[in-house]
Amino acid sequence: MWNKINRFFLKKYENTDFVLQQKSRVILTIGFLIMLFMLILIITNLARGDNSISVIGPLATGFILNFIAILLLRAGRFSISAHLVLCITLLGAWTTLFFNTNTDSLVVLDTILYIPGLLVLTPLVVSERKSSIFIYGAVNLIIFLFFAYYAKVRFNLSLYALSDYLADVTAAIVFISLISYYIFRIYRRALHLAEEEIEKNLDLNMNLEVKVRERTGELNMANEKLREMDRIKSNFFSNLSHEIRTPLTLILTPIESALRGEQEVDRDKGFLKNIERNAVKLLRLVNDLLDISKLEAGRMTMTVAEKDIVGFIRLYVDTVNPVAELRRISLGIASTHDSITLCFDAEKMDKVFMNLFSNALKFTPPGGAISIRIRDEGGRCIIEFEDNGTGIPTDRIGIIFDRFSQVDTGPTRRYGGTGIGLSLAREFIEMHGGSISVESRFIDDHPEDHGTLFRISLPTGSDHFTGLTHVRRAAAGEDREHTFREIRLAEIRDLIEDTDVPAEPPAPVGGSGMTILIVEDNLEMRKFLTTLLERRFIIHCATNGKEGLDKAREIMPSLIITDVMMPVMSGYDLTRKIKEDGALRHIPVIMLTARAEITEEIKEMPYGVDDFLIKPFSSSDLLARIDALISPRGDRQVTR
Repeated sequence: MWNKINRFFLKKYENTDFVLQQKSRVILTIGFLIMLFMLILIITNLARGDNSISVIGPLATGFILNFIAILLLRAGRFSISAHLVLCITLLGAWTTLFFNTNTDSLVVLDTILYIPGLLVLTPLVVSERKSSIFIYGAVNLIIFLFFAYYAKVRFNLSLYALSDYLADVTAAIVFISLISYYIFRIYRRALHLAEEEIEKNLDLNMNLEVKVRERTGELNMANEKLREMDRIKSNFFSNLSHEIRTPLTLILTPIESALRGEQEVDRDKGFLKNIERNAVKLLRLVNDLLDISKLEAGRMTMTVAEKDIVGFIRLYVDTVNPVAELRRISLGIASTHDSITLCFDAEKMDKVFMNLFSNALKFTPPGGAISIRIRDEGGRCIIEFEDNGTGIPTDRIGIIFDRFSQVDTGPTRRYGGTGIGLSLAREFIEMHGGSISVESRFIDDHPEDHGTLFRISLPTGSDHFTGLTHVRRAAAGEDREHTFREIRLAEIRDLIEDTDVPAEPPAPVGGSGMTILIVEDNLEMRKFLTTLLERRFIIHCATNGKEGLDKAREIMPSLIITDVMMPVMSGYDLTRKIKEDGALRHIPVIMLTARAEITEEIKEMPYGVDDFLIKPFSSSDLLARIDALISPRGDRQVTR
């Protein structure tokens, strides 16, 4: 019942602080108690027949004012309500004490009313400090003694009345002590709650700060990874554009020239082989992209069969040996067993080994060595590919198996590629239940002992394929090697054709007698441009920007055709150095690029490019641009 009364009158204080809630409860309780005392006094006086206005009037007024104070408390006016209850109590005590003629009982009741009013309500309303409460208590004690003496003198209290008076005062003091103790507990509980809240907030703040720092760190790392992924994807698409446009140029432009009769093209095997070789490059690239798409979609399947892995790798060694000999690279294989039987998908292993052989041949210089070691370690077959090439930089070794990543991504990178070969190799190895790792000593860090070691570990037997829905067994007599053997042979021929040779000597003087310098790292593109232009111009070639700059200073060509992405020195740097050289700046420069997105960069180059073409380009377009740049300058040809 009392809880319902509290909720009804103190609803405004539900969301306030703890101390104010408890104070409002005390004020409400005292207010009802005073109203009860006054009601008892009114009923008692009426029962005695003492219904004079001087007796009933103050009591009724105090009752009404107390009720108003309680209504104010319900309205949320705590301070006004508390002061009103205090004033009513004091006013009631003073009025009765000084103006009423009833001596004994009224003095006792009035004093009881005065004591809780003055000693409890005053410090509760006015102050929360101990010193203030102590001062109020001392003042009240003095006032109480004065009233006691006044009452004894004025009313000449009997011994019985005095004893009754002291008993009532004792009861009042006990009552006051209980209320004071309750108030003390309110403040102590409030302080305890405040300390707990502060400690909790401190812990929350500390935890929040830690979580914010951790989350901020995670977000920064995520943003950094996203930026890195954006950069890697941007490089991938740039490289992909280069890898697609260059073979397309070497396919479309010769065919266009032959169809238009712009040059006497012998449609012999060499012409067709050039087209086939570049078509195979595109096919290989498309197949790799399709493999990535299948892997990401979870649709990659395998057809496995038991085969001799030693014989499988020896076949590769025999196949790539001509390339190694042409590049003066020693190629050897060693195995602890003549035959080791594994269960694997020959097509996927073909791509793995072709990628490893191709990388080893690319990054091993003439006079170097490549060795393959195979051993059976009881339940696992270990295959090691080791070369003494340039090695991999320490800061790049951790990402070479990541999709789209490459060791060299700058405009001066020496070798092409899309950065998906090793990623596919790792995924294919893992699909076989195996693993692949790499160890490398970069040439800059280990100039006397550099190279790279790839280690493949494959499980023997076929139990690891049990229950895999994407793996099927090859049927008896089923030979799937013919489906990729031709592509492999074409790739080997491609490696042979890409084997670099010293720059070609000057061709015989053409019809115009003018000289063109071709700066291009791709051997096939150099050969094609030479074939296209040698009937009209004297042709000199260079394989990178630095070599091209030296050659330009030596021969002072009429025009320079340069690629953008080349090793040692890029086409950008070559053009800048030419335009900054007083003896060379008059030479017009045509820039060839497979990256359509960098045309704006070329246009905005401060040192100026005279013209540029995007691969694949038309041979007639190239010839027209050469004529437009050279013809007006023919009479200013500089010779040495």
